[in-house]
Parts: sequence; structure tokens; C-alpha cells
Amino acid sequence: AIPNIARNEHVVIKVVWLICFLASSSYCAFSIYSSVVEYYSYSVVTQITTQYESPTEYPSCSICNINPFVKYEGLTYVNNVLVANGISSVTNSPLLTKALPYPNNQELSNIFFAKILVASNAQAENSTTKKTFGYTASEFIGAALFEATPININSLTWYYHPTYGNCYQFNLGANSTAKRVTAKTGKKYGLNLILFTNTPRDIRTLSMESGAHIFVHNATNSPTSTDGFDIGAGTSANIAIHKTITNQLPQPYNDCYDNLDASDSFDSDLYRETIKSGYKYRQKDCLNLCEQKYYIYRCGCADSNYPTLNNASFCLNITSIRCIIDAYKSFITIGSNLECYQYCPLECASSQLSFTTSFSQAPPDTLIDVMMNTKYMKTRMSYINYTLNDLNIRNSVVRVNIFFEETQYIFISETAAESVYGNS
Repeated sequence: AIPNIARNEHVVIKVVWLICFLASSSYCAFSIYSSVVEYYSYSVVTQITTQYESPTEYPSCSICNINPFVKYEGLTYVNNVLVANGISSVTNSPLLTKALPYPNNQELSNIFFAKILVASNAQAENSTTKKTFGYTASEFIGAALFEATPININSLTWYYHPTYGNCYQFNLGANSTAKRVTAKTGKKYGLNLILFTNTPRDIRTLSMESGAHIFVHNATNSPTSTDGFDIGAGTSANIAIHKTITNQLPQPYNDCYDNLDASDSFDSDLYRETIKSGYKYRQKDCLNLCEQKYYIYRCGCADSNYPTLNNASFCLNITSIRCIIDAYKSFITIGSNLECYQYCPLECASSQLSFTTSFSQAPPDTLIDVMMNTKYMKTRMSYINYTLNDLNIRNSVVRVNIFFEETQYIFISETAAESVYGNS
């Protein structure tokens, strides 16, 4: 354009060429500017696809009684802890009333606080003692099948949950070399359980409900930091599993990090402490430790619901547990929970399970008739001094079916919207 402007003798043509030159130059500059701005905005293109996977890895399932203190040893332990803390009557204790006043229903408030107190003390006991508080696997689990094949109940892995006590894990987690897989869908080909919760009619159970608690989680995650399902006694529950895998782009595209699998991947003491657990890193677990760190700072002892830090002892008396409750409120109010995010990076890659649930009454009358004549049920009912009848059986039985509803998962991935080579 410039040579044409210089050598052309007609003014009109010179002007036309000049206008063309200015217009094209302006458009070129605008395009370059727009590309640079778009590139440094770090926009992404999100793609959601359905991937088929058969066979697929079956998740870990933890099976717990809602009430951890159901055997004679557990009831005796509850009584001993209460007496040691100056509590002779749970529902009429001035100490519990002062610790957690609730005029509308003080009796239930006292039971709630007493359960936290006893559970915290139990968490500090050794494994041998903890096992005596609740039922063994064979006492708790009446039947267990996977893909219509009986499971050796004694092969389930025991662990003690800070809220639910004795729990039994199927398809053990991260370090297992014998992970279960399934290629079939529907409840017939999942994990099928018949559980007997058998909660004694005794105030020392500190029971506010009766039934089972089930955790379903990836084998690489800790069950103690996973949300689960309460299933009431006399209920049959169907839990259908759906899986979603997400793979985001790391910084600067998102506020997340790749390769969070080594202690030197991120510079944070809380991050390194989370890695030590042996489970796959999750920001959620790190945030729990950050919250625990705050409790230890405020109260001088640890909340028994989370792993402890720096060998801190658990809070074991009324005063220190009340401190934990107050510390939680201030933790949220003053924004300390938000500060934790700078020490706990978000992972870019994750695998999440979601669930569809349905419930019905169980067991039916025909199955109750069969159960009333079994040696197992007669032994279970006599153990807790219950009369063997329809109502007591129904108030003790829980049925659970855990299965994949489909042999596919949702895969969410990201690519950069702009690259140095143009649109991706």
C-alpha cells in the first residue's frame, strides 16, 4: 500500500490507498491485541463426555452401626466415663445442662453432649479396648454377598470410627492388591448386606436413633473424612453409584495444582501432613487438618473427629469439649476457615462418586417368619434381652444393596481456549 500511495499521481487514488492502509493496519493491530488479551485471560474449553468402562473398579464400602456402644463392655465404659466426669444421670445432669443449655429439650441436649464426651474418650483408647464396645463383624453382619457370591465376613477389615465405633471395610483401600471389579449393573451384582443393629434399650447407649451407617468411597480416600448414609432399622436401602472424573488445567488456568502426590509438590506443613496419611491427597482432608490445628491452638487439645497433629491429646472432659464447640463458631466467624485454603492446594484431577438412593420397609413378614426360627436371631435377641417377636426383629434389621447403575462414567476435561498456535 505505501509504494502505491507514493507512486500514484492521482490524489483520489492516493486517498483510497491511504484509507485502505489505515483500515488494514488498524484491523491487524486490533486482531493482535485481541489475541494477546484472549491468550492471557487463560480461558478454557470444557468438554463433557460419557466414557464406557467394563469392568470398573468397585469402591470401598464401610459398614458401621449408628450406635457404637451396644455391648456390655461398651455400656460399662459409657458409665465409667460419665462418672469420672461427675455425671450420675445424663438427662438430669447440671454439668451437661451448663455445658450445652437448650431449654426446649434439655434432656436430648444432655444425651447429645454426653455422646460427644464418651466418643472422644473412646477414641483415645487402644484398639483392643475399642473392639469390645460394639459388635464383631459376625455379630453385626448377618449376610454379605458380592455379585451373588457369599463374602467371608471375617475377611472384612476392622477400623474404629470416631462417631460410629466398630466399622468393617469391604474392598480395602489404597494399598490393597486385591481390589474388586465388576462388569455388571443392578443390585443383584453389587454388595448385598443384611445387618442386625440390635440396640439395647438402655440409656447408656446414648442412642438418638437406631440403624446402620454406610460409607461408599473411592478406595484411595479415607472413610473417616467421607460423608455416608444413615439407614434406619427396619429399612431396605438401594444405593446406586455414579462416577465422575474431572481433569482441570492447572494454574494459571484454574486455581489448582497437578501432581499433588509427593511431599515436595507444595510448600505447606499441612499439605505434607496430609500426604503422610497414605491416602490420595484431597484438599478436603487438608482443610480438616487446618481446622484441627486451630482447635489445638485454642483449646490445647484435639477434636477426636479429625486426625491429631503434633501428638496433641484429644479433648477428654466437659470443659475442653465445650471449648471445641466454641472454637468451631469462632473458626467460621473470624474467617480462619478461609485462611486454610492458602495452605491446602486444590487438586486438578479428581474422581467423585454420586448416588441415587431409594428406601422401603424391611424385612417383609414372610422373611420375619423365617428369621424367628433361626438360631442366629434367637441368639441375637437373647443377648440384648429382647423378646423374639415381629416388632423387635423389624426394629433390628437393615438391608443394604450397593451397586453401579451403569457401566459408564462422566469425564470432564479442559483444554486451553487459546494457544500460541491459535485456537485449540
